[in-house]
Amino acid sequence: MKLYNKIILKTITFYVLCAITLQLNAQSKNVNDGYITFMAPSSNFIDVEIEAHNGLPRFGDLLFKKINKELSTQKAFEELVKMKYMSVAYSDMDKNKLTKKDYSQAADKKVDNSVFAQSHLLRLAGLVCSEMVLEKYFCDDSSTQPCSYAIGKYGERPKPSYWGGVRNFNVNEFKQHRSYTSFTKDILEELQTWSQTFFPKDELIAYYVSKAGISAKFGQNPYDFNKKGYFIFNPLNGKQFLHSSWFEATDENEKKLKHSSSGIFLPMAVEKAKALKFQKGSPIFLVYKVKIKASEDTKHNKLKLSFSLESRIIEVYKDKTLTQKIGEISVDNLNTK
Repeated sequence: MKLYNKIILKTITFYVLCAITLQLNAQSKNVNDGYITFMAPSSNFIDVEIEAHNGLPRFGDLLFKKINKELSTQKAFEELVKMKYMSVAYSDMDKNKLTKKDYSQAADKKVDNSVFAQSHLLRLAGLVCSEMVLEKYFCDDSSTQPCSYAIGKYGERPKPSYWGGVRNFNVNEFKQHRSYTSFTKDILEELQTWSQTFFPKDELIAYYVSKAGISAKFGQNPYDFNKKGYFIFNPLNGKQFLHSSWFEATDENEKKLKHSSSGIFLPMAVEKAKALKFQKGSPIFLVYKVKIKASEDTKHNKLKLSFSLESRIIEVYKDKTLTQKIGEISVDNLNTK
């Protein structure tokens, strides 16, 4: 009985350690320089690096200030998450041959899904595969032109457009098929497994940064001396990664935040306002701590995102780097025009 209990305990410990390792591998963080790194599972891929704020992912209005880093991996993050929530399309994807759409025939959903998934796979491979893998599957050996997928100065690399590096399908159909089927056999499963580690429990706590501006009527001082503060435009709409999402407003104040087109009020003392010298249209940055929920839209084969407020306080910054905090707005005491 003791031996049995020891075996059970070791088994549980093993699976717990595996889960912890998987989570750390998916969300290994380096927050010292404002970035989070998602470590690649093997040398077949490059690490995915996204911007961060206070140790959490940053979406919406981004910096893109880093040089000699894989800035394109911010897009890779999005495409990996999409892969996780494209299970229907990928289950219909033909792994044994490239699917060609025959427009003379009636619509076939499975064929459409296969074409869609293969197109996404090509785009994702270009973003996350290592240079070695890209040269193997997307360079034409017979070409006299050099082929390289080295990451450039600004984190960019050439995007593969054709399997095997062959542009014309009719010229070398066999090479394209060979490249594609080898990739699906050797790389695809590991790539799909990696994508499953993103958005654990289909949720992610993050910061959404929204660029706003000081609001004022023509010819009027933007500072309201009676109310002691500014009204600001608040375009609460998703940009990077959250561009296709919607804000889940749960109470009347959140609905005001969502639908106010004329602005929300930022309280500020007169002395501070004088020092900042804001004019009409002066840019400021609102930082929302949010919970992002991800799910699969099986009808349209795409990722579906929504977000809700995780904090009732909106932080306000003067600069895009989020180093000069100038105030806060309480959602519970929201004042709108």
